[in-house]
Amino acid sequence: MKDKYVIASITLFIALQTTYFWEKWVGFLLIPIWILIMITFIILVVNFFYKLWILLKNKLQDKYLLFPFAIQAIILPLTIIFPFGIINFNDFEEKDIILAFRDGVGGCASYLKFKVDKTYIEREYCFGSFERSGKYEIKGDTITFLSGSENDYAVIKKGKIENQLICYKNDSVRLMYQITKFDLNQK
Repeated sequence: MKDKYVIASITLFIALQTTYFWEKWVGFLLIPIWILIMITFIILVVNFFYKLWILLKNKLQDKYLLFPFAIQAIILPLTIIFPFGIINFNDFEEKDIILAFRDGVGGCASYLKFKVDKTYIEREYCFGSFERSGKYEIKGDTITFLSGSENDYAVIKKGKIENQLICYKNDSVRLMYQITKFDLNQK
């Protein structure tokens, strides 16, 4: 298998299948990496149709081209159908009891996931991906961050239409999140 396009297809497929693991570690390099992945994908699609044209022109007689074409014919549709992986690795995490979202400026966004096992994950997407995690404790409507956060504590503010999570640092408001899932009874 000397076809560099098949190797690139397999590498692209593996990179997309494992996004869950590496995306949080690349930080500000996330945008250039995704641009490189998109350019690679476009090149592979063009190469796929070029190989298809040659195979049809030769009436499927070119056996050396048939195998690389078959590999790409499997990998590229799977990449289109499952762009972030066949397996959803979030299903293997602890269940969320509180899920909060904050939409920032310029397409930036933040998520806070509070898990059943008293851990939280704070993920920010703004010209890259950044993640923090640590332990928390809930008392009444107050969440105290025990480790890993830039916030000291957060207060759950229940409203008629939507619930909010207001994060504080040094007793001043730092961030406000919209709560999209709130289930403290989950075990």
